[in-house]
Amino acid sequence: NGRTFYLMIVSADVESDFILFGKLPNGKYAKYGDSKNINIPYFGTEMIVYEDVSVTNNAIAVHFRYFTKGGVKTGRVLLPWSESAQWFGIDVVYN
Repeated sequence: NGRTFYLMIVSADVESDFILFGKLPNGKYAKYGDSKNINIPYFGTEMIVYEDVSVTNNAIAVHFRYFTKGGVKTGRVLLPWSESAQWFGIDVVYN
């Protein structure tokens, strides 16, 4: 549909963030989301390490890990594209 998406991971010490943005068919760029809107609501902490990006079916998968009192939790934040909404959803899958 003429869109190109980019995901940028920015790391600092023991945490990292990501920004998802895209280039629209008209040549302009749009921000679709970032980890600052996901960390607290989905994980309850901002101390998340985003490590890798992959694509599965129609979703962008951002691999993460973070530390809890019980140990390390790992998984993926899935960002599936919704053609009807023209936006990304958010799903968290733990390993």
